Amino acid sequence: MRRSCGCASRSRVSRRSKMRTPAFGPRFALSRRSSRGVPPRARSFRSAWFVVIPFDGMAMSDRGVFFVVTDARCVVHGSAYPGIPIFFDADGVIEPFSDYMIHVVREQRRPATTARTYAMYLQQFLKHLVAIGVEWTDVADSTLVAWRDGLLTRQRLAPGTVAAYLSAAFGFYRWAEETGRDRCAVNLSAGLDSLHPASAGRSYRISARRTRRGDLYWPQLPRDPGGEVRHTPSSDETERVHVKVFETRTGERDSLLLSLYEDCYLRRSEALSLTVGDIPCSEDIECKLAAEEVFTLSVRGKGGKVRAVIVLPELMELARGHIEGERASVVARARSRNVRYVDPGALFLSHTTGRALNKDYVSGRISKVMRASGIENASGHRLRAAGLTALVAAYDGYDETGKLLPVEDVLWKAAERAGHRHWRTLEPYLRVVRSAGVAPRVEVMLRDHTRVGVLERQVVQLKAKLRARRAGRSRR
Repeated sequence: MRRSCGCASRSRVSRRSKMRTPAFGPRFALSRRSSRGVPPRARSFRSAWFVVIPFDGMAMSDRGVFFVVTDARCVVHGSAYPGIPIFFDADGVIEPFSDYMIHVVREQRRPATTARTYAMYLQQFLKHLVAIGVEWTDVADSTLVAWRDGLLTRQRLAPGTVAAYLSAAFGFYRWAEETGRDRCAVNLSAGLDSLHPASAGRSYRISARRTRRGDLYWPQLPRDPGGEVRHTPSSDETERVHVKVFETRTGERDSLLLSLYEDCYLRRSEALSLTVGDIPCSEDIECKLAAEEVFTLSVRGKGGKVRAVIVLPELMELARGHIEGERASVVARARSRNVRYVDPGALFLSHTTGRALNKDYVSGRISKVMRASGIENASGHRLRAAGLTALVAAYDGYDETGKLLPVEDVLWKAAERAGHRHWRTLEPYLRVVRSAGVAPRVEVMLRDHTRVGVLERQVVQLKAKLRARRAGRSRR
């Protein structure tokens, strides 16, 4: 892959060494932090784009294709842009793919989490190109088809996951065509040849089609055959999972994490983003308990959107107990092993390393516990689905005439509470609720009583569940 090359490190280097000026072509500058803590400085290049990329000093030749995410010291056109993945290999910066990530963050205004996901997909694509010895400018439909088949058969990835990988690669080549980086890669006028007759006679390496909305896509994406639907655990099954979790060494931590999934409808990334500072002190928790009030947390959800999450004081009490108990022991052990250990501040830490929990480890851990509890074909995300089902049921009901509430009214409220951008994503949960007759049973119970608010109804239900869990732990 053609690029300018160079190397730099934060580690101390002898002045006699052959370390040269850390330049990575016209658009990149990789600077060293001096031992005196002087901030890194960007050098001037032909282009107006200046980027300062902090680097950890690990030898490039030992890492293959990888990317480094910039921090606040990254400067593009004079403005700070943290969260941009910059691609490297043994020869230095991979400029086209790094420029694309700058475009994703700067022009498309994608959040850092989305950009990092794209970078992970493109990293796998670049590794595949290195393995088969193909330059990125020579990629054609046959290359993408072979990669697709390998992901499906050898790596056994789900069709939806493979489609995400391929869509990321297609998005890069569409950008390369638009910017003139790679001519005749993708036909940007696909489906519009009558409006652009000049493109009709050209041949393009990567095929493209247009959706009804006008969006381009690669037509050979794998189709999901509609495999087996994941099981949504019942309330009895979730309680069984909590009991099984408490039999393990990390029971307190994992049960708290599961409670956030189920009772606060948090996604995995949202739960793992919580810090110790997000949890109120014991005095504030006692005040909320006495007043029977709830806490509100702000979490950054899918797509970088910040949403408010209602948390019961009983759940906050469990979190505070975890911080002062099991988590404090983890930090103490980590400091005894390494005097330079710094508490990362995350609410959930690894008992082995003392670092923030890895999301892939969490998924594997929860799935393993659920299988041990006798629950097959389920995952931690399905615990969130169980909570969402209860949430939709709480908002569903009848109007004054005895008719079921309009679907859109019910799901808009539930989607806002759950942090979903589109209310239609909750339609399957409402179908489950109404097919099981949950709403009629709730209405029969409340018919002769004063109608209470939806939030109050849900708070009562969650309080009862949390008290039962606490009582169960005290008996064990």
